Amino acid sequence: MLKRVDPLCKELKDLETKAEDTRQKGEEITKIIAKLEASIAKYKEEYAKVISDASVIKNDLSFVEKKFLLRLRHLEKSLLTALNEVKGRILDNNRIITELETFKEEAAEVQRKMEETDTVMAEVDRVSQQYLPLSTSCFAMYFTLESLNQVFEIM
Repeated sequence: MLKRVDPLCKELKDLETKAEDTRQKGEEITKIIAKLEASIAKYKEEYAKVISDASVIKNDLSFVEKKFLLRLRHLEKSLLTALNEVKGRILDNNRIITELETFKEEAAEVQRKMEETDTVMAEVDRVSQQYLPLSTSCFAMYFTLESLNQVFEIM
């Protein structure tokens, strides 16, 4: 009977050693996962801030662009009204010539500002797209690590 107990004791001791090694490895992996999760959380917060800022900028730019378009419509309407009120030859009327020049200058200014708005909007989109691969990778890493954590809980 003792001969049967000795191998079982040795096997039990081996199993206890393996269990302790596995537990230590599990703790190490859990620490690594915690560090990675903290790192991912930092990038996640940065990404959320960038996206939020980009969204605010886009909304502001959209509002400004609408104001520019409204200003252009107002200028067009003023010009048409002035042209409609002209008596005689248009080219002989200094007021119309002045209004045409003013309209041309203001329209050019509005066009320039709209182009600036488009440039800023493109830059905001470009910066947002730069963070897209990072956010996708962090997303994948997070759920992979979360899965690993569940695997080690089972063990």
